[in-house]
Amino acid sequence: MINWEIQKANFNPDYSIEIKFADGTNGIVKIQESRFRKVFAPLKDIKLFLKGFIKYGAITWNLGDYELDLAPDTMYEEIKNNNGIYICK
Repeated sequence: MINWEIQKANFNPDYSIEIKFADGTNGIVKIQESRFRKVFAPLKDIKLFLKGFIKYGAITWNLGDYELDLAPDTMYEEIKNNNGIYICK
C-alpha cells in the first residue's frame, strides 16, 4: 500500500472533497471555479461532481466517454505541506 493511496472520500456541494489516505492522513481538497475548464468542465455540474468515486486509490469521475481522475500523489503532498488543505486551481 502506498501512503498517498486514497481510502475514503466524501464529496461536498461546495466542490470540496474530504479525503483520508492510506497512512491515515486526512485533508480537504477545494476545487476552485478556475479548474472547471477543458476536460474538467463537465464537473461544474454539481450532480456529476458529487458522483465521484475512488478507483485504484485515486479520485475519479465517469464522464461517459472517458474517466477523469485527480493525481492522489499531488493531493497528498499538498495536504501534508499546507495544513491539511489542497486548493486545486
